[in-house]
Order: sequence, then C-alpha cells, then structure tokens
Amino acid sequence: QDALGGFVEVALALNLYHEAETRVLKALHEEPFHPFTRYDFARVLIATNRKEEALNELQKVLTISPNFHPAKQLMEEVLGSK
Repeated sequence: QDALGGFVEVALALNLYHEAETRVLKALHEEPFHPFTRYDFARVLIATNRKEEALNELQKVLTISPNFHPAKQLMEEVLGSK
C-alpha cells in the first residue's frame, strides 16, 4: 500500500473525512490515472455515504487496471450493501 493509502486508512479510522478527501483530490489532480489513488477516493466516498460516486470511481479504477482485485472486491461489497 502506498503512503497515500496509509494516510487514508488512518484518517478514515479517526473520522477525518474532510482531510482524507482533500489529500486524495490533490493526488488525483496530480495523477488522475493512478488506480490506487482512485481506489482510495472510492474508500473516502463510501465512508461519507456517497456510494454511487464510489461505484463510479471503482469503475474508473477497473477501466484503468482491469485486474485490480481490491477494487473488484470493494465494488462487490458496495453493491451487496445497497
């Protein structure tokens, strides 16, 4: 897991949603096609109850990297909880 992912993990655990989203959006601006960054953004969206947006991000991840298994798994979890 990359440094951003580690930050997101801690921020979400501490309910620091705004900080996590701000950091991920900055990273997305710098590297819009980085699958891990999009995946982290989806995690933030799920944590803030924006599941439809999260599904869109996860779909983008899978378009960029079709074998990105964490995104596939998270998408299945989100779809299962709808």
